[in-house]
Parts: sequence; structure tokens; C-alpha cells
Amino acid sequence: MLRAVADRRYYLRNFHTLLDWIEQRYADVLGAPEGAFITTFRRLPEDSQALLTRMAMRKAAVFRGGKLRYPEIGPIDAAMRPLVEAGLADDDPPLDIGQLFALLNKPELLALFELSRSARQLGKAALLELLRPLHPDPRRIQDWRGPAPERVYRLLAADLCERLRLMFFGNFHQTWSEFVLADMGVFRFETVEITRQSRAFQDWRQVETFHHLYRCRERLHAGEPPAQEPAES
Repeated sequence: MLRAVADRRYYLRNFHTLLDWIEQRYADVLGAPEGAFITTFRRLPEDSQALLTRMAMRKAAVFRGGKLRYPEIGPIDAAMRPLVEAGLADDDPPLDIGQLFALLNKPELLALFELSRSARQLGKAALLELLRPLHPDPRRIQDWRGPAPERVYRLLAADLCERLRLMFFGNFHQTWSEFVLADMGVFRFETVEITRQSRAFQDWRQVETFHHLYRCRERLHAGEPPAQEPAES
């Protein structure tokens, strides 16, 4: 554990390892967006690389500025600016009501919406379902609640980073935390030579299909019902 803690940007080192590994084994498979991302990422200032990696390794793609606090990175606005300029992040994204609910706690939501006494007693999930039909359109944070107390950021490269993770591990269940556990000595990965014939993906269509299946699984786990087949006439 001391090794991982001593290197405060261990996660960035691991992300570079992932990119190097993918380029070495999947150069002929990578799509144009993935290749452009890798090139752009390597040209970013190190603070911006570290911030993008931190965001990519978290479950959400939209963040309150106050939740992005990393001592080894420093001021978030300065690290975020090159990401916005490169088209990898948005510092004023439109938010649908589901994303708004994910960002705000219940007292903040109660202060934002005019609700009946009975509605105010509902839990967040039930309150969201009550309000969703009334607010179908995304809005920027200040349009939802007036002058925003803090910035909101969206990682535009979240899905792309997810595809790179799936390519590296070749499965759904291994996450970014595997790198940390390896640094701590909890996991030890076996060294296996990966040839073109034995790699998990042979063309980009396979990568896209695999990622689509992963997203479907995540939506099911989140409680979204499967699409209904049309009834036969």
C-alpha cells in the first residue's frame, strides 16, 4: 500500500500503461475517435491528464465542482481549462432532471421546486418520477436554480474511456480499481503474451458490440425496464 500512496499520481501512471498497452496490441483496431483521444491526452498538461483520469475512474460523468478536490492536482479550474478547450469536458453542460437529482441532495431539491406538502415527504426516487414528466428538457445548472453556487462539469470522453477500459481488461467486471489493488500487492497479474490471433477483439465492430452490451447491462442494473417488443397483430 505504501508504494501506491507514495506516488500520488499512481492512477495517471496506470492510465498511461493502459493506453500504451492498447496502442501496442490494437493499433489496427482503434477507431478514429480513440486514436485522436490518445494523441490529444498525451499533449495535455499533466494536471489536466490527472484530472481527466480521476473523472474517468469515477462512476458518474457529471460532477459538481466542489466534489473535484484532489490535493495533488491543485486548482480544478486551471486543470479543467485545457480539457474544455480540447473538447474532452464541458464546463457548462445541459442537465436533464435525472442528472440534476444525481447532483443535488434532497434539501437542495426541495428549495428548488415548488411542491405540495405531501410531495415534500417523498423520497428522492419517487420525487424524481413525479417531476420528470413536468420537466422534459435539459437545462444548464443556472437555468435550473438561478445563480449556481458552484460550477458543474461533464466529462465528454467518459464513454470513450469506458471502451478503452473494456478493451484492456476484455470483460465487464474488472474496473479501474484493479490497478490500485495491483499496486498494493493484493492482485498479481500473470504475464501473458497477447498475439493478434489471441487478443479479445479482432475489429472495431466487435469493440462497439461489446460496449453496447455493457451499456445495456448497466441500464438493467440501474432499474431501467427492457424495451417491450411490439405486440403481434
